Amino acid sequence: MVVDGVPCAIQSNTNTTITCVTGEKVEDPSFTAPTRYTGQHGVDRSHGGKNTLSTQLELASTYEENFSDTYKGFFEAPEDGKYQFHLACDDSCNFKMSLSNPGNPSSLETLITRNNHNSFRDWKFSNKNSDRSTFSTWKTLSKGTKYYYQASLTQATGGAHISVGVEIEPTSGSSAYPFVSKQIMRLGAEMPLIRDMITINVTGSDNMYYRLMYQDKFDSELPWIPSEEIQAGCSASAFQKAISGYYTNYRNDEVPHDRGLGKTNPSVTRWCSDFNATAIDCSHVNATSILYNVSVPISMWGTSVDTIMPFYINTTADVTWEHAVRSSRPLHGKFKIRCYNQAGLYGTTGDLNWNVRTGDIYNALVGACPHLRDNIDVTDGGRCRFRQDCIDIRIYLNRMDYTLEQFTMHNTTTNLLGNADDQPEFVWDIEATYGPNAFIEVLPFEMLYTANTKPQVIVTIGDMPAVCANVYCNYEYQSTTALVTAISVSGLDVTITGVDLPEDFLYITFSNVICNSNSISATSITCTLEDPMVAGTWLPEIMSTQGIVPVDTLLVSDTVIAPTISGVLPNILNPAGGQEVIITGTGFPASLDSVNNLSIGFSDGTSCVPTSVTSLEIICVTDTFASNRRRRLERDLADVDIILTINE
Repeated sequence: MVVDGVPCAIQSNTNTTITCVTGEKVEDPSFTAPTRYTGQHGVDRSHGGKNTLSTQLELASTYEENFSDTYKGFFEAPEDGKYQFHLACDDSCNFKMSLSNPGNPSSLETLITRNNHNSFRDWKFSNKNSDRSTFSTWKTLSKGTKYYYQASLTQATGGAHISVGVEIEPTSGSSAYPFVSKQIMRLGAEMPLIRDMITINVTGSDNMYYRLMYQDKFDSELPWIPSEEIQAGCSASAFQKAISGYYTNYRNDEVPHDRGLGKTNPSVTRWCSDFNATAIDCSHVNATSILYNVSVPISMWGTSVDTIMPFYINTTADVTWEHAVRSSRPLHGKFKIRCYNQAGLYGTTGDLNWNVRTGDIYNALVGACPHLRDNIDVTDGGRCRFRQDCIDIRIYLNRMDYTLEQFTMHNTTTNLLGNADDQPEFVWDIEATYGPNAFIEVLPFEMLYTANTKPQVIVTIGDMPAVCANVYCNYEYQSTTALVTAISVSGLDVTITGVDLPEDFLYITFSNVICNSNSISATSITCTLEDPMVAGTWLPEIMSTQGIVPVDTLLVSDTVIAPTISGVLPNILNPAGGQEVIITGTGFPASLDSVNNLSIGFSDGTSCVPTSVTSLEIICVTDTFASNRRRRLERDLADVDIILTINE
């Protein structure tokens, strides 16, 4: 357990509490308190006025709307080198870091800003497939330095997410960090993009009006669906607007697509011909026919229109229609994926539906290739406007130090993806392969720390860090007014003089011996030692509930106890060592546990290791005598001096 970088000695603990005694915080005279203190591992997330702890710098997809998030803390660089940070989010976000003065928030500089959204962890393509996700320029960072950072997310409507990743280019060689792979694969299946199209032919345009009446495709007993009024010879955009009502209300039950045909207005092109059916400029005097090609931008099983009937309002033009092109069929059926291990051996997933979700693809791949469990993420590639037209799967392989063979897609033996006459094309490629750099998709727990304006209590149980319930475990230093100003000793009796001395102290020690109190006041405490004083130069130690009572720096103890030796047995020793020596005298510590330092030796450099200590007797065992250069059977202690050091 650590308090502001100083170990706190644990006295007791239960499942709910830990009691420890703080150590002394010794500051360099030139020390300046930091603007932010390092706290526990993790990320401080501020959301809706409440702070919570996240384990990595990421917010997974959520559908909460109209909010702003702030993520802040320290990022500790795991090695020397260049760092390039990556940012993906929805809707908008930015990432800042203090580089010139790493621990100071006032030195934050913006590294990345995103004003448009992209897919979750999509480091390359946006939703519209039109630009690369933003990333920072390369920044040089030093191993072990903690850099203050801040990430901000602004969400309006729809889904929301944010992820911050990093690529590390080590100063020399390959990255030593374990997450060293950035292999990205794309898998897909594409159907021929042929769209349903009808042609409306208007002959003899006179700029007067008509309507088109559409028969309901699925119930001929229902009333016909009218278009808006159409001016004979109107523009393509005016024609498209007039007929859009039928398509936006189209009951597209035959189309296996989660959005149907709704909100997918048809595209309309317009061209003209003369008496010989030759295409000409529509404004030409010889233009006799105007053709409108109406194409639906989504594949379907049947046709978009079965029957159209013109309803003439006041035009004399002739309006006819025909079905010109039949749509390619939507994706249907099933497929499977083949995945590989490092040895080039492969496993194959079970059959997957054409519209399978990415989470189910992940589960299938892990089932076929279990080694991928902790090393793979599956996302939508974002290339398909409509899911029934194509499949686009993006596979991220990370935390691996090798490149895997390209995964592939295959048809099932039954229930083909497509059909015998209309097969999709399987496509795949590797976008990025393993290299010397480390690519970490999301800044992880072990590199991140909270940062606060107050010092922090850090608790670790084994190798597992404990988590502060409210993100921060703050405390403050508070100087005590209590002070020891003088001390006197008479035999076993000790008198301590001072100011504001505590009456609720826990214990008093002097010369490492417990001193039991007799009288207590704010200016004086008298106590009696449980054992004789131990050799050394001593000041009293009073432990109160608020910690150790300080001693006046001007107070120099005149209580100097020197150890005395009254006897040593035996006085003839075996030069080979291993012999027990008994030393009697005074000023010895009460036990081995109650002494700061105890060493026993002889003037020729030989050591004697203490095994038992009382206030009147020390027992030690000799090492081989250092001066035993000749073969001798015994060593007379008259030849050497014994050296005893206690608490110095």
